[in-house]
Amino acid sequence: MLWVEGPTEEICFLLLAGRLLPAATAIVGMVNTGDLESRRARRSLAWEVYERLSKGSALVPPAVAFSFDREDRTETQIQDMKRCSSGLAHFLPRLTYENFLLDEEAISAVLDSCGIAKSPQEVKAWIETHGANRKYFPAGSVRDIFSEKWLETVHAPKLLKDLFDDLSVDAPVRFDKVKHSVALTEWLIEHKPEYLKEIREYVVGLLQVQPTERT
Repeated sequence: MLWVEGPTEEICFLLLAGRLLPAATAIVGMVNTGDLESRRARRSLAWEVYERLSKGSALVPPAVAFSFDREDRTETQIQDMKRCSSGLAHFLPRLTYENFLLDEEAISAVLDSCGIAKSPQEVKAWIETHGANRKYFPAGSVRDIFSEKWLETVHAPKLLKDLFDDLSVDAPVRFDKVKHSVALTEWLIEHKPEYLKEIREYVVGLLQVQPTERT
């Protein structure tokens, strides 16, 4: 069992794994992941539940790993979760899953499927105009749009929400985190699979990872 942050990752990680998904392995979205970072007692209880799940039973297979995004988590919290999980907790290389989907061609295609005709150039122009706004970053702005650092740290879900709102004024289409993230992933897998290389390698790595023994 690979436990992931939520329904978006549950669907998209399965798409990314494809035929590489080991037999008898399931990818399942967690519920209330915030409980894993809350007060010590609740956090301990939550990890105890997931720890028991990780060992498996007659009804539930053992966990190979837990995958979380980095959104709203400090480095201290990340390291704490890794320790509490005995090495089973892993974190996306970028802030959120949507950070891997910021391709202007893919976004243009998904907008078009929603009845919004915007070219890749128009999408890219919008991102270049608004992508350095401080509201998309926890501590100041990153001005090198589409740079590696920008792709890692920009709050992609907020950015995509505003992009969809602004580019669909005449016929409003709100960004749906699950629906549109899945559509973007499917388009990229079909048309630009190399764009997803980093996240695909992360997912495949999780499926092969071995738990760390508790000492």
